[in-house]
Amino acid sequence: METVVDREQENIGKSNNKLNIDPFLRRSLDIMGSVTGLILLLPFFFVIAIAIKRDTPGPVFYRGRRTGKGGKEFGILKFRTMYESPASYAGPKVTAAGDNRITPLGKWLRDSKVNELPQLWNVLIGNMALVGPRPEDPDLEKAWPKEVRDELLSVRPGITSPATVLYRGEEELLSAHSLMDDYLHKILPDKLRIDRMYLKNRTFLTDIDVLLMTVALLLPYIKHVEVSPTFLYWGPLSRFTSRLLNWFLIDVCSATIALGVVGFIWRLDFPLNYGVLVYFLVALGTGICFSFFNYLFGLQRIEWRRASASEVIPLAFSASLTIFLLEILSYAVFQYGPTFGFKLPKFPSTLIITGGMVAFIGFMLTRYKERVLTGIASRWLKMRNKSLIIGERVLLIGAGVNSQFAIWLLTRDEMLKALNIVGIVDDDPRKQGMTFEQVPVLGVTNDIPKLVKDLNIGLIVYTISNINHSDRSHILDICKKVNVPMVLLPDVMEDLLSHFKVAQNPLEADTILEELTHSVS
Repeated sequence: METVVDREQENIGKSNNKLNIDPFLRRSLDIMGSVTGLILLLPFFFVIAIAIKRDTPGPVFYRGRRTGKGGKEFGILKFRTMYESPASYAGPKVTAAGDNRITPLGKWLRDSKVNELPQLWNVLIGNMALVGPRPEDPDLEKAWPKEVRDELLSVRPGITSPATVLYRGEEELLSAHSLMDDYLHKILPDKLRIDRMYLKNRTFLTDIDVLLMTVALLLPYIKHVEVSPTFLYWGPLSRFTSRLLNWFLIDVCSATIALGVVGFIWRLDFPLNYGVLVYFLVALGTGICFSFFNYLFGLQRIEWRRASASEVIPLAFSASLTIFLLEILSYAVFQYGPTFGFKLPKFPSTLIITGGMVAFIGFMLTRYKERVLTGIASRWLKMRNKSLIIGERVLLIGAGVNSQFAIWLLTRDEMLKALNIVGIVDDDPRKQGMTFEQVPVLGVTNDIPKLVKDLNIGLIVYTISNINHSDRSHILDICKKVNVPMVLLPDVMEDLLSHFKVAQNPLEADTILEELTHSVS
C-alpha cells in the first residue's frame, strides 16, 4: 500500500527543481537554526516566562495536539497566551481578534509571533521544520480532502510557510460570530492551496527565502506590506542563484576552458608566459563582464531550454561587448597598472578576440545544450538502421505552416519518446527532396500506400488547410484505404479557434466568456 512517505519520495524524484541533497541541507539548516536560536533566545525566554507567570496564573508553555509528518500526532510547544481555565480549552480551535480567552500579555505575544518561538524545540527533536506547511489540529485535519492530506503530511510541518506569511493577520480576518465557518470555508481552503503550491516549488533556497521574508515582516515598519505568493514560492535568493549565480559560474568555466585551449594553441608558435593566475583572472573578468551585459539586456530572464534561435543575436552582442571591454581593461591594466616590481606586456589582442569567440561558442552551447543534444540524437537515430528507431512511426501530409506546428508538437518531451516522424508527403513539385525541420519530403500523396507499407507507418497526421474540397476528399480517400489511425490537424485547429472571439467592450467580453464556459463544459 502506498504511504505518504512513498508519495513524498515520488514527488521528490519527479520534480526537476529538487535535488537529492535538498532534504539533507534542509534538515541541517533545521538543526543548526534551532540550536542557535534556542541558545541565543534562552535569556529572552527566561524574561518571557517571568512575564507570563506575573501576568496570569498557569503554566508558561502550552502544548497542543497537532498532526505531523505521516499523520503522526505530536505536541506543539508555544508560550501560553490564554487564561488557564476550562473555557479556554473548551472553546473553538481557532481564535479571532478580541477573543476573551486571550490574556493581556498573550495578545502581544500573538501579535509579535513570539508565542511561536518555543517551537524551535519541536524542530530540534524532529517533529517540525523551520519551513513547511503549518501543522493543524487533528480534529480539523480530518476534514481535509484525502489528496490534500497525503500531500501536506508527506513532509514535516513548519514554524513558518508562505501561507503563514500571507495570513499573518489571520485573527483580524475572522469574525467572532461565524468563527469556524469563516475559517473552514474562506481561509483554510486558500491556505491549503498555497501550501500545496509551495511544496511543488520547494527547494532549500526557497525555504531560506521564506525564512528571511518571515523575519522581515515581523519588523514594525514593513509588517503590513502586501506580499505576492509567487514572491514567496520563488524569492530573491532563489532567483539570484538560478538566473545569475548559476550562469555566472558556468560562464566562468566556459571562459576558462576557452582561454586555456586558445592559449595552449598560441604557445605552440609564440611565447606566452603570463602564468595561471593571470589566465584565471582574465577568465573571471570574462564571466563578470558577460554576466553584467546579460543582466543589462535582460538575458537572465530567458528560459534557455525553450529559447528560440533568434536569442543568439543579443547573446552574441553581449559577448562582443565583453570582448571589447576586456581589450580596454587589458590595455589599461598591463600598460598603466601597478608593476609589482616587473611589467608584463599587454595581453595579445588576437588572443583576447579568439578566446572570446571560443568562449562565446561555449556560452551558446551551455544554453542550447538540450536542443543541440536532441538534434545530434535525432540525426544519429536517422543514420542508424530504420528498425532501430523507437516510437510509433508518423507520416505527415503537407509541408506547409501547419506541418511545422505538427513537427514542433510531436517532438516535445514525452511525445518525442512515443512518436517518430519519418517523413512528409506533399504534391508541390518544388518541395520534393527538400527537408523541413530535419524531416524529409518522401513523395506525393499518391505514394502514401507504398510509404505506409515500406516504412511501417502507424499514424498519419493530415496538416493541409488551404486546399479545395475535391483535393482534400481525394487525399482522405487514399488515407482511408491504408487503414492507419489518422489525425486531422486543421480540424483540431479550427475547433480550437472557434472558441476565440474579439470583444468590443467589457459587457460583450462577459457574454463571450460565459458562452465559452458552457461550450467547454
